[in-house]
Amino acid sequence: MSPSGGRPPAAASRAAPDVYLSSFSFHLGQQVPLSGLDDPGLAAELPVLHAQGIRHCRVSDRPPPRLAAAAVAGEDGARADGDPRRHGVGAVVYCCDTPYAATVSDDLWEFLTAVGLTDVPAVAVSGAGCGNLGPGISVARGLIAADGVPSVLLVTTDQVRNRSRFVPHGVTALSDGAAACLVTPRPVAPGFQILGTESALRADIDPTTPRLRLAATTARMVGTTVRRLLDRLGATSADFQRVLIGNFGRESREFMTIAAGFEPADVLARAPADIGHCFSADLLISLSGQLDEGCVRPGDRLLLLAVSSQSWSAIAARCVARPFAGSAAGTEDMSTGPTA
Repeated sequence: MSPSGGRPPAAASRAAPDVYLSSFSFHLGQQVPLSGLDDPGLAAELPVLHAQGIRHCRVSDRPPPRLAAAAVAGEDGARADGDPRRHGVGAVVYCCDTPYAATVSDDLWEFLTAVGLTDVPAVAVSGAGCGNLGPGISVARGLIAADGVPSVLLVTTDQVRNRSRFVPHGVTALSDGAAACLVTPRPVAPGFQILGTESALRADIDPTTPRLRLAATTARMVGTTVRRLLDRLGATSADFQRVLIGNFGRESREFMTIAAGFEPADVLARAPADIGHCFSADLLISLSGQLDEGCVRPGDRLLLLAVSSQSWSAIAARCVARPFAGSAAGTEDMSTGPTA
């Protein structure tokens, strides 16, 4: 047994299949100043939030399935390559930690009906909170590898109800929103190749733990999770151009970046001041923005960190260009080495 609690040695692990994320789209609730919310828990933290660059969040009365349907339709933002459904959808992975109906299955079925995919196999992913994107990508990879699914519609959607929007471990405010992308075994549009993922979870952590102790646990788990991923890839932090983190406060982003073994200057973050923290949709929204704004170039490698108070996912990704017509390799920049 390995010291990490039963994990097989990296050399014994089977190589994961290549998958690519593209056709990003999202939907966000209405922008609301934090000072205008009826949220006593958040109001008490306004000076801290403002100092960390968090001034607004997004609020919607749509439940998560409808937020997800609006994201797929690209009501707020969609890439030029259009609706991901136009490439064909062989399966759906629906990530949500805030079910609205009696069960998450009811929410999932409502979403499938709303987007016209009523006969498409679907899986719900939950349990990692704001870190659901990592397990969601892993499930999509598994469907492609094990079941031969030609494409997976990956959706992450959440809405705040009956709780404060303040997030102590990231010093940020939760927002209502959803994001979607297409996961395929070959590139079909500009996007990102997934080189590897690594996830960890600690169910025994009390989220009300004092912030300094919680920060120490976060630093340790982020560092461990990233090291495991880099070891499996045979890579170091020097092999990555940028780090992408959720929409946390400025100091929290810098803190997590250092814990991951990178420099604060490496952070590539969409300004969270007007968006807030959209649970596990943050990173898909940011990836879409980085492509649209030309902040990343084909060949750039990014380390993505999807973090909650009790779960941590590290995702290694590489920007790829639109495939050439008739190109067997898919893109001009596909020499990546092994994936994990």
